[in-house]
Amino acid sequence: MFQSPPLAEIQGCEKNPLKGFKISGSSPLCHVISDEKGQFTFPSIPPGSYKVVPHYEGPHGIKFDVRPVEIHFTVEHGSFKIDTEFKVKGFSVSGRVLLRTGGKGIVGAVVLLNGKTSSVTRADGSYHLENLQAGSYVLQVQAHDMKFPEMNVKITPNTPQLTDIFPSSFKVCGVVSPYKLISGSTENGLSSVVLSKEGGSTEPIIAEARAETGEFCVFLEPGKYEGRVKVSEDEKMRGLQFFPAVHVIEVVDSPILSGIEFAQLKVKLAGHISCLAGDGNCDEIPVHLQALLGNNNEARPVTTTISKGGSYTFEDILPGRYQVSVHKDEWCWESSAQTVSVGTAVSTVPPFRQVGYTVTFMSSHDTQVQYKLQTPGNSPATTGSLNVKRGTMKSCVSEAGTYEFVPIGCHGYAQPSVKWNSATAATSSVRLTAVAHTLGGRVLTTENVKDVFINVLSGEDGKLKARLGPLSPKPSSGGMLEYNFKLMAAEGEKLVLEPTAGTLLFSPPRSVLVGANNCVSTAVELHAEKGHLVEGQVIPPSAGIKVTITKGSSSEVVVVTETAEDGKFKIGPLQGGVDYRVKAEKEGFVLTGPDAKGNFNAHKLAEVIVEVLDKADGKPLQGVLLSLSGGESFRRNSQTGTDGKMTFSSLSPSEYFLRPMMKEYRFEPHSKMITVEEGATVNVQLNGHRVAYSTYGMVTSLNGEPEDGIVVEAIGQEKCSHFQEESSSESNGQFRIRGLHPECIYVVRVKEGPEINQHIQRSTPVGIPVKAADGDVTDLRLVVFHPITQMDLTVHVQTTNPEHLRTLRAKLCREDSPDSPVHIVKLDSPNGKSPSSKGTNAAMLVFPSLPADGRGYFLQLESTLSHSTHSYTTHAVHFKANSSFRLVKLSFKPEPKVLEHELVHSSYFALPLIIMAVVIYFNHVKILPFLNWIVQSLSSSLTTGVNTSRAINTTSDHAAVDAVMVEPIINVTKRKLKPRKT
Repeated sequence: MFQSPPLAEIQGCEKNPLKGFKISGSSPLCHVISDEKGQFTFPSIPPGSYKVVPHYEGPHGIKFDVRPVEIHFTVEHGSFKIDTEFKVKGFSVSGRVLLRTGGKGIVGAVVLLNGKTSSVTRADGSYHLENLQAGSYVLQVQAHDMKFPEMNVKITPNTPQLTDIFPSSFKVCGVVSPYKLISGSTENGLSSVVLSKEGGSTEPIIAEARAETGEFCVFLEPGKYEGRVKVSEDEKMRGLQFFPAVHVIEVVDSPILSGIEFAQLKVKLAGHISCLAGDGNCDEIPVHLQALLGNNNEARPVTTTISKGGSYTFEDILPGRYQVSVHKDEWCWESSAQTVSVGTAVSTVPPFRQVGYTVTFMSSHDTQVQYKLQTPGNSPATTGSLNVKRGTMKSCVSEAGTYEFVPIGCHGYAQPSVKWNSATAATSSVRLTAVAHTLGGRVLTTENVKDVFINVLSGEDGKLKARLGPLSPKPSSGGMLEYNFKLMAAEGEKLVLEPTAGTLLFSPPRSVLVGANNCVSTAVELHAEKGHLVEGQVIPPSAGIKVTITKGSSSEVVVVTETAEDGKFKIGPLQGGVDYRVKAEKEGFVLTGPDAKGNFNAHKLAEVIVEVLDKADGKPLQGVLLSLSGGESFRRNSQTGTDGKMTFSSLSPSEYFLRPMMKEYRFEPHSKMITVEEGATVNVQLNGHRVAYSTYGMVTSLNGEPEDGIVVEAIGQEKCSHFQEESSSESNGQFRIRGLHPECIYVVRVKEGPEINQHIQRSTPVGIPVKAADGDVTDLRLVVFHPITQMDLTVHVQTTNPEHLRTLRAKLCREDSPDSPVHIVKLDSPNGKSPSSKGTNAAMLVFPSLPADGRGYFLQLESTLSHSTHSYTTHAVHFKANSSFRLVKLSFKPEPKVLEHELVHSSYFALPLIIMAVVIYFNHVKILPFLNWIVQSLSSSLTTGVNTSRAINTTSDHAAVDAVMVEPIINVTKRKLKPRKT
């Protein structure tokens, strides 16, 4: 009981401190204990204000929750009974949370009853649950890194102390380090850690590591476990192993949050290289490491290192099967690759041993190569031979140094040998490119002769390239003899083979060979048989006599030859069994024979050799016409050649008259009589003196193209008006007019006249005055114009209102077909070019070009304006298509009609019309003939008016328009229109 403020001393109650009772800020006056009925009495208290606070603390610290917590009352001068009862609402219980039996308490563990937080453990692991009602509860405990079993407890006031609670499992964490597979990429996928309990029959526990960090955590019951990282078979084949393979984990009474780590197992691989020149030359050799994956040993590159002093090492290699290879292509190796299995911390590769130096051959064909090592002094040289295949091939030589390789076989090479040095083997190769190949052939015959030759001619120019022979015979099948030969030919090279022998006739007489891309043992086969020879001579001996052999009586020529200096000839061998005829001839000779010995008798005729020279410089004159006549009706006209000479041969003894002729030249002598004796050769020299000159020029069209076949003339002027010379232009447009006298002035022009230059209309300039006073005149130019074939037509339309332009169209017709328009162009079409400024009342029309054939045309406007609203007329403009361009001006000036009649006036005008209609109806028999006469009269008048209007020409001066020619440039945009179909 408390009094506020405490004044009097109370009797009949305990005043000793009450164990376990504390209220801050005040101290009790005294306390009493309730009886078995729960009643209590303070026997003697003085008047005053008091409060009563209930308190109960049982054994094991159990407390009750009594309500209300306190009661205030006032004692006056008499006893006082507290009517409000204290009621027990609940009680408290205690418990502990320990790591294990007899172990330390767990501080900070949260205790939950029926899922609600009720208490938190103290440092010793104890906890108190206040204000409980008797009943069954679900007791749960939560603590960091631990798990507890869920408990169903029955709590009564008689069970103030709950049983101790222990963790069922503890958190165990570790890490799996990031790892790599032989594929080379870092694997960040999920890793699984398998945890097996020793002596336990339970299934292993699988802990999944986080992909980002490799960490894993799992709750384990107390006990001893073995942990290992789960590795698939594929990963094992790709070299994945972890260290340690097994982690032993013992869980006692606390979480394990560190100290468990699985790292990837990596090993070291080392090896050695043995070189011919010592280990000092084994530096800087690349060594490649490849992993062998799967059952098919798929090779996958891992890394490359460089040897130093003949040794090499691969660090941090994953376990597995590997292939180690050395890459120095210029060396030969006993084995350039080794396969090893890596599973221990340090593994060794079998040594690599150099056995020679690599020679790379690049050959166009299969061949054999002999080689020799060049050695100093008289040391014995290393020699050998190799079979080289077509393409790229590698071979080995056992010593270092310079080698000479000589290809042997049926191929021909541009260089007979190739030198190669082992020091530059990495960058050089032995290139063997065949430029020619052997082609074999044979001649089959029954004759054994010693003079069989094969002439090899070029198929391009026929020149002799080689002469094979004499060929030696050897027996062949069927009693035949064969003469074998070989020659070299480049691929695609064309060769002609001509076999020769004194008495053999070959079939075929000529063979064409085309070089192949390889050797051919028998590329051609020839056959020969004994032939017929034709021999003779010309008496007296004379060289250059043409001897022709023909078959029998026919004119088929078999062979043609000429006699040698001694007059002899030999033809053959010819095919036997054929009748041949021999004929000898030469201009200037009469040949008779042959006689029984095949000889001809020759009788030489006379000849005259004329040489014409220019007197001014002594040079030969070409093109001089020489006329020789005389003897028995002999006449011959010939021109001198480039050497200024002309030979008249086969002349009979007589007197001949010689006369030279050539424009622009006078000859000395003007003519000459020549006496020719039998068989004599007469040389005559003539000198020409130039007395006239030429003019040179060119005829082109306006665009510079040369004109062919244009006749150009030079007309003499004044005292030389009787002179006229002409010439025609060649395909390049050039012309030359000869025979211009130096004292005369000429006008050079395009010739005019009937049937001359009909395809030319005119030329410019009309004429060019020239005077060839002391030499030729050059660089004249005439331009010709062809007749105009088309006429461009432009129409200018003028109107009083711009809006009327849209209603117009221009119609073009031929005068002989006025009802069939040639073209119709609307003013709003693309061919109608009106000015861009708004409100203009003019437009320009461009019609398609018309043939300039002189035919008559007319133009007329048509409008869509109604005649009921406007009054207008359109006039036709006539013209002829006889110029290159024509401009036609048309005008359109409609006048709007004024409607002044109103409805009332219309009624007045309608009444007389009605009366007239009634009169006509009742008197139509008399009136109809009169009306027909009026209609016919009006029709005649209208026809006359139309014809008159067509004759009106409103164009500008035609003479001015006709003067427009094709030469000026007309700035009119031309648009092509299709003719309108009618």
